[in-house]
Amino acid sequence: MPSSKNPARQKPGLSLFDKIILACNILASLLLLLSYLSPTTDPRDIWILALLGLGFPFLVLANLFFIFFWIFRRIKLALISAISILVGFKFILMNITYHENNYSSKSKTVNSLRIMQYNVHGFVGIGAKDGVNIKDEILETIAIERPDIITFEDYVVSNATKTSSNDSVKAALKLPNYYFVKLSKKNINAAGNAIFSKYPIVNSGVVDTTSFNKQRSIFVDIKYNDKKIRIYAVHLQSVMFKTQEHAFLKGNVSVSKSEQVSDKLKKAFIYRSYEVAKLKRHIENCPHPYIISGDFNDTPMSFAFNELISGMKSTYQEKGYGLGYTYYNDFPNVQIDHILVSSQINILNYFLKKAKLSDHYPIISDIEVN
Repeated sequence: MPSSKNPARQKPGLSLFDKIILACNILASLLLLLSYLSPTTDPRDIWILALLGLGFPFLVLANLFFIFFWIFRRIKLALISAISILVGFKFILMNITYHENNYSSKSKTVNSLRIMQYNVHGFVGIGAKDGVNIKDEILETIAIERPDIITFEDYVVSNATKTSSNDSVKAALKLPNYYFVKLSKKNINAAGNAIFSKYPIVNSGVVDTTSFNKQRSIFVDIKYNDKKIRIYAVHLQSVMFKTQEHAFLKGNVSVSKSEQVSDKLKKAFIYRSYEVAKLKRHIENCPHPYIISGDFNDTPMSFAFNELISGMKSTYQEKGYGLGYTYYNDFPNVQIDHILVSSQINILNYFLKKAKLSDHYPIISDIEVN
């Protein structure tokens, strides 16, 4: 006699729409997994992984979208993205941190040293102030934070042959000691890297990477409480986007422009690998506690960043809060400005000041030297 019970209902197969979404989901998961190789893969060997590392935040967001999509349709399929994210969760913690913010611009602890990093875009504004000299505004913004040391990139002086060109910076910031190296032979509106210090500079020099990049890195040794500390001001190879590439990033899509963007990204990834190799050789011979501060033009998911941070500590990763992106112009918001310290140095705090003057935000950290 046939059973009166109805057979269990089987879920219908995936619709065409769901199959398309599933295919996109699998692709996004694979790309996310491949991006985890970016920090340890030299772009000189496989540059495309560096591009995936740059896109890491967006790949995470895409996979989060797929998780929420499948939860309401086929919950088991949500595991594809969930597992992909969990496998690389440590990389998420490199890019998003949540530490208590105990930074204060008005005061700092006794025996601490405040260091600030700022790419000032030539002291020229962006957006509504595009092309306008805003040097005074930038210096006022810096002075509020009272740094003991500041590293500048895209620092411009009106006349590189006259020390008076830096007098306004010295006076505004109350930092009497400085070291400036220009990038070109011209003296009028000369751009370069600079380090200003409250403490005496007893040694200075250049880490020559000019075979790959005109944006040379510089260093100073300062005398601080009977100790010497080395400060590197680093400006790694820029992508060098011009007007047409910025237009592409704003949505004016063109196949030829997209190829130009990818070519420039590829060259920049590779050049930064060469620069970092030279920097590491120089740092290995440093006899003092040291700090690497600057515009790396690379994120925490990059090979360049992870090569430099080996044996060091990131002020953001140790004491930062939130996403920490420091560049916010046409290119997607990314964290490319960093302050790294050697093992002898304690990190007390980290602060990202959202001053929309340059195309970079300044970052600040109070430290103690053991």
